[in-house]
Amino acid sequence: MARNRYNSSRSNHVKPKKFIVVATEGQKTERIYLDQFKPSRDSTVQLKVLQNWNHKTKPRDVLKKLKAYKSNTYIGPEDELWLMIDRDSWDEVELNEVAAEAASLGFHMALSNPSVEFWFYLHLRDNRSFNHRD
Repeated sequence: MARNRYNSSRSNHVKPKKFIVVATEGQKTERIYLDQFKPSRDSTVQLKVLQNWNHKTKPRDVLKKLKAYKSNTYIGPEDELWLMIDRDSWDEVELNEVAAEAASLGFHMALSNPSVEFWFYLHLRDNRSFNHRD
């Protein structure tokens, strides 16, 4: 599966965009969060969130999805591949194994603790009812 990394309306000498590809557990919530950071069309970076059609939520399934994407797509030297996983109920041993394998493949990992919904609350809500850890 090839992807066109050049803007066809510009010269062929334009540097290709850097892709940041994110594989997530969830089908909707992570995409909503990441859409808040989508770069503009003219940006030198493009964010791609992989769809999770089967709602495979185990960390190992997320890693498998990202590995499959990498094996079927050209990945440039500047591109970054990320796993975005909720800490919630996953076993620490499993998370450590997935993190180690991801690192060995050159992938990055974002771990939301306890879940991405908590990130929404902290980053997107105005006038939070608390302002210190207690």
